[in-house]
Amino acid sequence: MLVFLTGITKNVERLQALNLSSFSRLRKSMLLSLQSKKIAFLTNESLHDDEGDQLIKELNVQQGARYFDEEVKLPESTMVKHAHYFFQIFRVFIGNLIFIYEDREMSHKYFRNVSAIDALRVISVELNFIYEVLYTKALKHGLSKLDVEITYSLSFGGIALEVIALFMLVFSDWTVAGIKRYNTGSSKLDSFLHKLVSATDDLRKPRFVMGGVERNINAAYMVLDTPFIFRRWSESISACNLCFETSKESSRKMYKYHRCSSNFRLYEAEKIISCLHQASKQIVGGCGLRKKLMIANTKYVSNNPFIKKLWIYIFKEVKRKSDNANNLREVRKIFEARGDLFLYSCPVGIECHHLLPYVAQANYDTCIIMWHLATEMLYNKDSIAENDEREFSKFISDYMMYLFLNQPKVVSNVGGIAQMTSAELLNQLRPHANGATRDVEGLCRRLSRNFEAGNLAQEMERLGDMKWKVISGVWVEMLSYAASHVKGEAHAQVLSKGGELLTFVWLLMAHFGCLYIPEWGMHYERLGEWTNWSRF
Repeated sequence: MLVFLTGITKNVERLQALNLSSFSRLRKSMLLSLQSKKIAFLTNESLHDDEGDQLIKELNVQQGARYFDEEVKLPESTMVKHAHYFFQIFRVFIGNLIFIYEDREMSHKYFRNVSAIDALRVISVELNFIYEVLYTKALKHGLSKLDVEITYSLSFGGIALEVIALFMLVFSDWTVAGIKRYNTGSSKLDSFLHKLVSATDDLRKPRFVMGGVERNINAAYMVLDTPFIFRRWSESISACNLCFETSKESSRKMYKYHRCSSNFRLYEAEKIISCLHQASKQIVGGCGLRKKLMIANTKYVSNNPFIKKLWIYIFKEVKRKSDNANNLREVRKIFEARGDLFLYSCPVGIECHHLLPYVAQANYDTCIIMWHLATEMLYNKDSIAENDEREFSKFISDYMMYLFLNQPKVVSNVGGIAQMTSAELLNQLRPHANGATRDVEGLCRRLSRNFEAGNLAQEMERLGDMKWKVISGVWVEMLSYAASHVKGEAHAQVLSKGGELLTFVWLLMAHFGCLYIPEWGMHYERLGEWTNWSRF
């Protein structure tokens, strides 16, 4: 009975914690906090200026005069401290609100000086804080999510869970942030705690190992492989592909070399997939007797490790766009860009304006499917090419199809009727498959003669050796468009499932000041301040 009573108590605590962290309550509290912060800044009551300046100083000390995007420079505990500071600022985006001008400027300055890998680490900790605020009792009693499992457990099971919870609490980001931010280090206890936290930095920092793409021995990349107990998110990227429905196999995968024998080879595994496997089983009623197929929750999905070099590429592209994020008009251009901005601003010597109709004159969901097929055609045509941007294009292309077909609620604002369109396309693809389950290149050749995507692929071919530079740039912009148009609530919901690359890109754009919310603009304005917009 005592164990049962404990279970009831903990369930009540859990429900109360979730109620207090509901989106409606959070939005109200964040709006009040935002308004009070703005008033404080306007009355010269600096809330974060000193701490923000300290963060910049610590960053400059660690980075030095020069830094490289692939380097981990910030100590783990210092990075957690920085992430906790930004979490206090950027949690407003969960409620579809936006930060104030001063916070935007500080974040922009910080992220333009941090390395790509350190930016990834900061964002991962921020998202971990958001997850714990929404889905655990971290802010109520400092307990782990595992405490919920104590309900209906036997006494020894409860004790084991409490021991695990204590371990996770000691090494949690909240503990590290609290010690680094709020303990001055003047007492012996503070000094001991600082040293203890710093001693765990090497254990907690992200790890990278070499991984390879199947069927392409030249495509080897460093991928995230953090020990599970210190992992803050899934560290994986899901993938789907439209061109392989007949094979009924999963998309190509990446393998971490250290998980295989010393004589590792890139063996044949799950194939590049069709995510349309269940199309024939799902029917959506239409007008009168007309019925359409709809695809959802496709079976053949690959989970690939998070590629270090891909993140650096995305980071540099968003950072490059942030050069122009100095006023409302430019921020709106970045926010609405879905490939056209990159095509307009292609590097000198690359003429790609002929591709503009394929991003500007079609719905976003149609655009994704068309570019996905065209990318697949060219990727298989250049099957032995050694080109990073070719691989990045393939990864983002398959990832976007995964989102549209398997995460429709997440991308509902931009997804349109992608599932119906994909189902109809599948019916057109089947006659070209000819029962061949492995002739990917042959299928792509047949598609190029029959679909609009074939015309797009031919236009891309005109770019010669520079085509993959253009294709990868457009894909990053399409990914950024989807990330910035998904509401904060939807981003927060996927945190409970391990997290998505899309959410990292969303927060990265926010940090660079490239996020625009129609109701608020590019940062929060108090009534009466609109006359000063010229300074932005």
